[in-house]
Amino acid sequence: MHVLGSADDGARGQEPKHRYKPAAKHASVQTIERTHVQSGVRPPGPPPSTRQCARALSVLSPLIRALRPKYYGFEALPGARPLMFVGNHQLLALDTPFLVAELWRRGLLVRPLVDDFMFALGPLAEVLTSLGVVHADPATASALLARGECILVYPGGSREATKGSGHPFKLEWWDRLGFAQIALRHRCPVVPVAAVGVDDAVRVLLGREQYLRGSIKRLVDRLGIRHDLLPPLVVPRRRPCPAFKLGSPITLDHFEGHDPESAARRLRVEVATAIEVELAWLLRRGG
Repeated sequence: MHVLGSADDGARGQEPKHRYKPAAKHASVQTIERTHVQSGVRPPGPPPSTRQCARALSVLSPLIRALRPKYYGFEALPGARPLMFVGNHQLLALDTPFLVAELWRRGLLVRPLVDDFMFALGPLAEVLTSLGVVHADPATASALLARGECILVYPGGSREATKGSGHPFKLEWWDRLGFAQIALRHRCPVVPVAAVGVDDAVRVLLGREQYLRGSIKRLVDRLGIRHDLLPPLVVPRRRPCPAFKLGSPITLDHFEGHDPESAARRLRVEVATAIEVELAWLLRRGG
């Protein structure tokens, strides 16, 4: 299960037909709302209130005290708005609430984009909606950026959050360009976020690719369960200690003049490289 963040399964927007050039201003909210109507996706609701944030932080505070997550680079949060935070998923996105909580604590009401299956979980879906969590789709991401809000995106989506053994901190983004296309369309600075402390706190016994075979696979398919939602079988090695490192914001002026696909691919590589650099930094420090 993804807790507050299976985002960008993921923000797959249609590419504009012209060469990339930063717009004079963001797409209008009215234009984005028309896109929602055409796509059948409900426009995102308002961000959580101060009271709702305070209540959520109070609920999470015992876990924060117990696990003592670490935050690096947060004192240099950029003042520009909107911002797109892009990160790596750890196991089941269990660390995402700690990242969101710290950003909220610093006065930045980031909106996590999550997999649609989270909104089929009854009462939990209502809680997530009240906390400003939204569907991971292009129209929603564009609407929030057009309103000047900040979003949190995970290009690896649910498959990265349920990856098995072998490469716990390897980005599994495949060829997803949606987040980059949307950032370029809104000329929105991208803030890389690296996270450790959960994947390295467990030992994977069986990855999805190892147990999803034969009769188990036939049963899963018969039940209509998405393969990317099946987690690995793990045992704890130690207490998790989430740690996060913000990279330098990536501005987009240097993409002017590039065709849309070329610009998106270059931005995707730049963001992934920045996250990998910060992951290496965290791992050298031991979290």
